[in-house]
Formats: sequence, C-alpha cells, structure tokens
Amino acid sequence: MARQPPTPDPDVPLRLLLVEDSELDAKLLLRTVRQAGYVVEHRRVDTAVDLDRALASEPWDAIVSDYSMPGFNGLQALAIAIESGLDLPFIIVSGTVGEDVAVGTMKAGAHDYLLKDNLTRLVPAIEREMREAQMRATSREAGRQLRRSEEKYRSLVESASEHLFMLDRDGVFAASNWRSFPCGRVTSGPLAGHALEDILPPEEAERYRGHLGKVFRTGEPVEFEHELVESGGLRHHADTLYPIHGEHGITYVGGICRDITELKNAEAESLDLQAQLVQAQRLEAIGTLAGGVAHEINNPVNGVMGYADLILRRLAPDSREAEFAQEIKHETNRIATIVRNLLSFARQENELPAHVRLGEVIDATLSLVRTVMRHDQIALDIEVGDDLPCVNCRSQQLQQVLMNLMTNARDALNERYPKHDGNKTLVLKAETFQHDGREWARITVEDHGTGISPEVQERMFDPFFTTKPRDRGTGLGLSISHGIITEHGGRLSVDSKPGEYTRFHVELPTAETYAAETPGDAP
Repeated sequence: MARQPPTPDPDVPLRLLLVEDSELDAKLLLRTVRQAGYVVEHRRVDTAVDLDRALASEPWDAIVSDYSMPGFNGLQALAIAIESGLDLPFIIVSGTVGEDVAVGTMKAGAHDYLLKDNLTRLVPAIEREMREAQMRATSREAGRQLRRSEEKYRSLVESASEHLFMLDRDGVFAASNWRSFPCGRVTSGPLAGHALEDILPPEEAERYRGHLGKVFRTGEPVEFEHELVESGGLRHHADTLYPIHGEHGITYVGGICRDITELKNAEAESLDLQAQLVQAQRLEAIGTLAGGVAHEINNPVNGVMGYADLILRRLAPDSREAEFAQEIKHETNRIATIVRNLLSFARQENELPAHVRLGEVIDATLSLVRTVMRHDQIALDIEVGDDLPCVNCRSQQLQQVLMNLMTNARDALNERYPKHDGNKTLVLKAETFQHDGREWARITVEDHGTGISPEVQERMFDPFFTTKPRDRGTGLGLSISHGIITEHGGRLSVDSKPGEYTRFHVELPTAETYAAETPGDAP
C-alpha cells in the first residue's frame, strides 16, 4: 500500500523505482527529490526483466520512467507496471516528448509526464500521485470491508428462518431473504419484483394490502396472524409490518414473517389435554354418582320385589292378576340386574382377579347398553354360546373394556347412519381358539360404520389420542383398555377398512390356560 507523505519525513525514506538507462539522468532526478527534503531509497533498472523483478521483490512508493531507451521504452514499462496489479504512481520523464506522445502515455495509464529540462514539477507530481494512490487504496479497503459486511449480513439474513422483506406502496417486493415461497405462483428465484398476488391467494393478498396501507397511512407498526395452505398443509404465520423512513417520508414497509405452526399446534394440544382432564374428572364424578344412585335405587327395587311376592301368595297361580304380578317381579328383577351391574361398573375399590364366566361378563355389559342401543336404533347381533369357558380376570375391568369398545362402535354407526338403517348393526361374537397348543377366548366387537384410517390405527392406543370433539372423548378409553387387556396377559387388536368395517378383538387365555401357565398364582 502506498503511503501518504504530506511533508518530507527523514525517518521514512521515499522509495523510488527509476526506469532509466542513463545513470547521469538518474542522479539528476534523485538530486531534485532530495533537494525537496526527502530521504530517498531507489533502484535503477533499464530492462523489462529487471523491472519485473524489482516490482516483485520490493515495495515502492512511485515509478519514474524515461520514455525512450535502447530496446525498451516507457510505454512498455507502463504495461509491466499495470500488469503487476500494483497501484503505483507512474510518471514519464523524457527529454523530447511531443504533445501527441504525452496524451498517448496518459491514455495508456501514466499519471503524469514531465520534461527533463523542467523538473520543478517532479516532486509535486510525485506527492500528488502518492496522495491519490493512498486515497484509492483507502477506497478499495473500505469497499472490501463493505463487501465483507454485506456478505456477513446477507448470510445472516438469508439463513434466518423468518421471512424478512421490504414492500413498496404498490405491494411489490423490493427485497426478500427467501429465494422461494411455499405457495402461490412464485416457487423459485428471487421474490424481489413480484407483487403480493404472486405469492398469496387473492383474498389473503387483499387483506395483506389492507395492513400494508395502514402502515403507510399511520406510520405505526402492525402485527397480525394469518393462515396459508402450503405444499406441506395448513401453516400459521405471525407477521409484523413496520415503516422504513426516507428523506421524503415512508418509502418502504419492512416485514418479518414467522412460522408459528408448531406453537399453534402446541396450544391446541394443551387445550385438548385440559379438556380431556376435565372430561376425565367429569367421568370420575359420574362414576361416583352412578354408584350412589345404584345404592339408592336398590332399596325401593327390593321393596317392589317383596310386595310382588306378597301379592303372588294371595292370588290364584293361574289368575290374570297373578300373571301381572309375575310380570312386575320379572321386570323388577331386570332392574335389579341393571342396578347391580351399574354398581359393579362404577365402584372404585380394587378388585382381585378371579375365575369368571365370560358369558356372565358379556351379559352384564349388554344389560347396560341395550337401552342406549335401542334408543339409537342400533340392532344387536349377539353370537355368544352357552358353553364359554371361564377366564381369570377382574370382571369390572373387562366389562369396562367391552363397554368402551361397544360405545366406540355405537359412535361410528351413528356417524355413518344418523337415522334407522338396515346396516346399523353392532355385532358381538365370543368364541374359543387354540394358541400355542392352549385354549384362548376371543371376543369380537364389529360394526360397519365409518372405519378407521391406517394413520389413526397407528396412534389409536396412545394416551389422550382421539379423533372425537373435545366434549365427547378423552382419548383415554382405548389406551386404558389396551393396558387392561395386556395386564391380563391378553391382546387387544383392531382390523378396519375405512368406509366399510371395524373389528376389535379381545383375546384372553382361559382360566385353565392361565392356571397351567402360572400355577403358583392361580386362585
């Protein structure tokens, strides 16, 4: 880098590279410079090779060159200096330089030309050109720093996950850090020069222009949220628009667009969890209430049954009145069975596993759901034999599983068939089968309702996962059911085809199989 010597400095020598074949003329040049107070270090060359070596080996402040030398001239020397890439003052000095030659050397890149018989301009010319060289060097360095700064901030902006942009009054992008946009007609390339309508649906672009106009009118920032259907689905965005002021007011509006889809999803999941917790607490309260109501109903039911027995004793067995009394007793027994099953289902105390007839658990569950199914015009197709084996289980928990599966089937049928339909049937089958040489029992709950998609099947046993509205499900039913059956050493599986059918299979080892596999624990 060339230095800037405003005045001669004895501690800093002036380094001159002389392109001169005459040693006498070189001494004359040096004497002129030294008379101005400079300490001079120099080197004299008179061939292209020597000039090239001198430029490559040492730093110089200026080059002073004769125009005409044997086998070499100033224009050739100038070309070598320019080719070296060094920004050094290059001054032509000659004994006979015509105006046309002088103009030619200046056009070729020389900074000044002088006559040897008038060297009074030599030092001022050197000083002037050194200052200008210093200014050019400073400008280049500033340019390099500016480019580095621009590259750094451009890299930061372009790597930002947020969309940073500038819009003019016409809603046209003046700048953007995104090279593509996930929706609209602009899918690749710079967004600058494109209007809002090129990347947003018409209605959304119109709303956006409303926010843009408000910033230009009021000079105040605007924050808002909006949704866009992109290639990956629905995305939520939070945008901030703010004014950018110029000499004549607001010239542009800057914008920051953040994708808040994950935040919105998290908020929705939080609301779901809260609703599910409230629903779970509500169900717990209903269970407690059901147990209390069952106890309260049990007493008058026993009273009705007792009075029916008294009436029967006073009537002739074949009388019409005795038939009515017998019907009262039959219906009262049915109420008592329902109350008993409701009380068993609602009770909260821990129940120990026991050998239970599978048919009795199924009958108890059916007694609780028949009225609901009849109300929803759902036919029940029960295929349960009388010779079903015993299973080792907590009957209350197994009843809970069957209730849950039948309730889900009911919901699917009601969704597909809101009114009466010949296909609105819930099928419940119970059978035995062999597994690894041992007897197992299988209960199948089948419906021909809406069916379940493969994506939902993958997650349906996860806690709190539900496809129902918040006020109709907790997302815990299938998860709890799966845990209950697994704890009993069984399996709960699903087979479904969307729009056709759904089958849930509850498979449990029979009591004999359970006793054979766990003899020490069998009751």
